[in-house]
Amino acid sequence: MEPGSFSRTDEHTATAASTVESFFTGLDRQAEPHQLQACELVAGGANVLLSALPGAGARLIGAFAAWHNRDTGGRCAWIVDAPLTATHRRRELENLLDGTKVGLIMDGREINADAPVVVTTVEIMRTRMHTLPGRFAALNKVILDGVHHIGDRVSGPAWEEVMMAVGGSVPYVAICDRGPDAADLAVWLGNLGQKVELVTVDTRPVPLKHWVIAADALLPLHESQHADGHAGTTAASPAGQTGGDNHGDGGDGTPVTFTGAGKTATAAGRSDRGQPGGEPTREELFDQLLALARASVPPETTSLWGPRRPKGQKVPPVNWGRRPLVAGSSTGYHRQLEILADNAMLPAVVVVPGRLRCDQVAESCLAHEVRLTDKQESAAIRRIVEAAVAGIPIEDLDELRFSVLRSQLVAGYAAHHTGVLPLFRRMIEDLFVRGLVKVVFTAGEEEALFTPQTKTVVLSSRRHHTPEAEEQITASTWARLAARAGRKGLDDYGHAVVVADDTVTAAQLAAMATGIPPRLKSALVPYHGMAARLTDAYGYHRARTLVACSFAERRDRTFTGEITARIREAETMVDKLHTAIADNAGQAPGTTGRDEMVQLVVDYALLCNQRMSHLDYLAGQAHRNLRRTIAKRLTEFNHGDVIALPGRRSTRLAAVVNDSAPQGNDPVVHIFHPSGRGEWLTADSVAYPPVKVGVMRLERPPKNAARPRSRKISASPVSRRKRAESFSRVPDYRAQVSAGFAAGKYPVPDFPERSIGDDYLSALDDRIAAHPVHGWEERELMRLLADRLIEARRSLAQLRDQRIELGVGTTRIFDITCSQLTSLGYMDDATAQHTAADPADGDDDGDGDVDGKTAVADKKLTATGTLLAGLTGRFSLLAAECISRGVWSGLSPAELAGVASMCTGPAGNTTGVEAPTRAMQFAMTVTRMTWWQLEQSARARGLAPAQAPNEQACVAMYLWTTGKTLAECRETARLAGQSLSPGMFVDWAQATTRLLETIVTLSGDRHLAAVASQAISHIRRGVVTWGY
Repeated sequence: MEPGSFSRTDEHTATAASTVESFFTGLDRQAEPHQLQACELVAGGANVLLSALPGAGARLIGAFAAWHNRDTGGRCAWIVDAPLTATHRRRELENLLDGTKVGLIMDGREINADAPVVVTTVEIMRTRMHTLPGRFAALNKVILDGVHHIGDRVSGPAWEEVMMAVGGSVPYVAICDRGPDAADLAVWLGNLGQKVELVTVDTRPVPLKHWVIAADALLPLHESQHADGHAGTTAASPAGQTGGDNHGDGGDGTPVTFTGAGKTATAAGRSDRGQPGGEPTREELFDQLLALARASVPPETTSLWGPRRPKGQKVPPVNWGRRPLVAGSSTGYHRQLEILADNAMLPAVVVVPGRLRCDQVAESCLAHEVRLTDKQESAAIRRIVEAAVAGIPIEDLDELRFSVLRSQLVAGYAAHHTGVLPLFRRMIEDLFVRGLVKVVFTAGEEEALFTPQTKTVVLSSRRHHTPEAEEQITASTWARLAARAGRKGLDDYGHAVVVADDTVTAAQLAAMATGIPPRLKSALVPYHGMAARLTDAYGYHRARTLVACSFAERRDRTFTGEITARIREAETMVDKLHTAIADNAGQAPGTTGRDEMVQLVVDYALLCNQRMSHLDYLAGQAHRNLRRTIAKRLTEFNHGDVIALPGRRSTRLAAVVNDSAPQGNDPVVHIFHPSGRGEWLTADSVAYPPVKVGVMRLERPPKNAARPRSRKISASPVSRRKRAESFSRVPDYRAQVSAGFAAGKYPVPDFPERSIGDDYLSALDDRIAAHPVHGWEERELMRLLADRLIEARRSLAQLRDQRIELGVGTTRIFDITCSQLTSLGYMDDATAQHTAADPADGDDDGDGDVDGKTAVADKKLTATGTLLAGLTGRFSLLAAECISRGVWSGLSPAELAGVASMCTGPAGNTTGVEAPTRAMQFAMTVTRMTWWQLEQSARARGLAPAQAPNEQACVAMYLWTTGKTLAECRETARLAGQSLSPGMFVDWAQATTRLLETIVTLSGDRHLAAVASQAISHIRRGVVTWGY
């Protein structure tokens, strides 16, 4: 079914138009054309998918749907991605729907749950569809706010499961960010059983300008931006920093200001110098600035150990490390804020690589005394912050270092990421929306994406640190982040700023500005809990059909088709290279066909590549051996030795002025050259081993003379005085060595040229020389073509492997999962046979509808299967097995909470954690053994291997349940190797309580349910209660 097929009569159209007009009249707002179109469709009874950029007013359409549904006497559920978003959305709806009661349902928190409009998260909706099916059936309208999260690795499966349930039975309005797959998503939603209308908004609500910060200069990325006459084209120098205006001309007429002292990089682009070649292009100008940014030294306000502070100023407790806390190697974060403030580009969201970096950057700006607020704003921030934390114990706030966060907020900036408590994240967003907080540092995480619109988005580095790896932010990801720049009704332009560093070039900067949002992916994998829920809700056959028509299956087929097309292209390239080699190759003796001739050339190229690889190996081995020889030789030199330093071009002489001193694991000696220049000689500072050629009479140095790079200095005044006196007695080696070389002659030995090789390399050379192709005149051309053919064949093999991996589609995983659940007793096979859709029989038309039919045995859930259906997460089957086998029975509330947290915490492979009690240790061991048995069963059936449950933080959850403080729990987890920020701990505790609530409701074991209920009451205290 194609979107846009919903038909309406003229009478319905007029009624819908009047309804929409009354809604916007009550809001005293002027509706945009796309809002009118979508609202009229909703008023006419259509399902709508709205694809628009952030800030385009899409939520107004959802608010209209809720308002219209309320007037008809129905109930509406507004589904969002995260609890933080749910709280904000409820506040917005209360303002838009004046006089309407708006409820909120979150973990352990319900407000007006029976209201006509209820806001909740997608995870809770997925759970309650199974536990409270009556409430789900009573819904008359569902607002799916954020269906683009369908590809998120955490919440994506929940989104797709809810969309499949809603799309077939309940009227809905779906809202997603603009992307290239909106039409495909609309087609898939239509195939679920209801017609859907697609409304696409391709234009930005606020125009976007792209900028780059390089060497403390703010430059427009496009030449046309300067023509607009925008005031932010130049970066003004702070008063007194450079002694006046320091304006340059960017060569293309673009004014440029450098705020660093003495940095006038664009002077080379001036036309008044009269240099030949004319003015530089914009790309050449950017390359000059990028080179300057990479070559410049850190600002004077930073040192190897962090920012320099005035005497007496308290140092924040941050582990700075041995590199300055700057971005782009020269532009510090505090300088970025100054540049943005000077150019009226605040408020801004600064994307920082990593959560820990966000906290460090905020504290660095505080140490540099950066202040973005005036007295009135600071006072307002204090009042709001104090009201938000009123009633919270002082000791809890002290554990969370709340005073540091308050100081940052009062100064106008703060860090926002998953490690920050949800309460503090809501407070930061509220202050940002009010215009009091001017800058937010965020890591750009999907789990805690900063959603409010802003004037400027800054990408401080293309590096992006995740718990799994370090990645590079692509143009598509930057387009998604920059979409939040520009506030409708407040800003004439939105600004996207990239800070240049050593990972970006001028061409990459241009590419970053032209990126499109990434394609939608599906994170749905129908593993055990989802398979049980779908089977329980729809029956096995209908569930299998739903999985066959899922967006994940559709994506698999799309990607399989794309890979198949790429395989055809690769096969064509292989054929062309094969033909080119066969047509241009000479006739070798003993060959009878074109294929044999091509294979002969390929064999010759492989031999040459093998020789180059072995030569690289020998060169590396020779370098390591040479370094060891140099280090050993340095340990043999004594004071007064004259040594020869062989180089690649000539040999130098030098005199050793002290015995070798150890520096770590390597020796180091102090030498003087005949010119009097001194140098510290290490194993890495010379290319070849030095040789002793004589002895020079030199005065001995004092016993307590300084050793190289010694940082330890005694604090005793007497020791310092003696040390100063010893320096005054150090001989003048510069004069002594110069005089010694002038008086005596020392031989300069000849060093033979070094060569590398071995018997294997000689054998390869003999085989290459004896090869028939080696005698051809065009052997180099043949070898190059053969190298391309080898690479093309390798790429073709990789593509074929990818197609085989995608061959195990979503429906196949569902079948394997159900087979495993049947063998474990969670499902029963019925005797009757039914006809069910089989996607493997073919979806030739590509519309998502399954055309083939096959006979499939029916299945139904058992009693333990009902328990599994109520569990969520990647360890749902493990939790169900432990409950049904009685592994967790007989534990205390704290022990049960600790063991259950293995199934809700971050994945890992840590074992051998020592539990505080024997009962808990036994339960953890049996839980791990149960996971291993389930993993072996899954691998035997062809499922992908999964990560093991993590035991590192189980003891922390045990301690929290027994009443320990948050600081004690985090320290225990740290000692076990698990870093737990306050926000991560609260989220983990809430996930553990959800698992325990399922045990209370569905376990069937009264004693276990009672213990789980006690554990829930013990967990929900302190920061877990008020911090969520």
